[in-house]
Amino acid sequence: MTSGAILTYAYFNSSTGKQRMKSEWIKVVHERQKWAKESIEAGNLYSATIAAGAAWADTAFLVTYLEQGNLSTGSMMLLMEKNWPSFGDYTDISYWLTNSENQASTIIRAVERFREFLRNKYPESCNNFSLSTIQDVLMGRKAKRLIRSKQFTNLSWQFAGEAFWLFLSTSEGRSIEEYLVSLPLPLQEDLEKLGFVALEVRHIERLCELSEELVSHATKKLLI
Repeated sequence: MTSGAILTYAYFNSSTGKQRMKSEWIKVVHERQKWAKESIEAGNLYSATIAAGAAWADTAFLVTYLEQGNLSTGSMMLLMEKNWPSFGDYTDISYWLTNSENQASTIIRAVERFREFLRNKYPESCNNFSLSTIQDVLMGRKAKRLIRSKQFTNLSWQFAGEAFWLFLSTSEGRSIEEYLVSLPLPLQEDLEKLGFVALEVRHIERLCELSEELVSHATKKLLI
């Protein structure tokens, strides 16, 4: 470990460092929640769904860091699934997440088709990492590992995140609402399988509540 890494580790494991980390991290979560509320008020339920889901993910990563000392996506979902009492509420709302190997395969194909469509649409960017065929290979290897260990929920969550990354890479400043209607209908249907949906307001609000429960847990953890 370098001297800089040692100092960084020491800082974030100090009382002052932990409190500052909590403050900054939770500030981001509350910004996501505010975005969700404002999107609901504007009638943009796709954006509101993404914002509320992002708030939950941010707090889940914070809890994972505090519990396990890492920010691994795979570790986060396993920790939430095993130890968090409200994880079932989260997956009930996020109904595109699956426990089925067949459905997991459908999700994998959906991401591959989305990436292929974007490569054809943006040929000048096809060598960028997000659109590269190398990324298909890497995601395929990840999928095999997760299927082998029967982590189907984890797989569907990570592939949904991959699809969202592709959206961000090619959105060109458009909202998710604008972006989706610009796509061919079969791709819109593919993205629905990856969580690009407009949840009901009550479910969006419940996602925000679930993220706030995790904030409360993280706050208590930092006070130990």
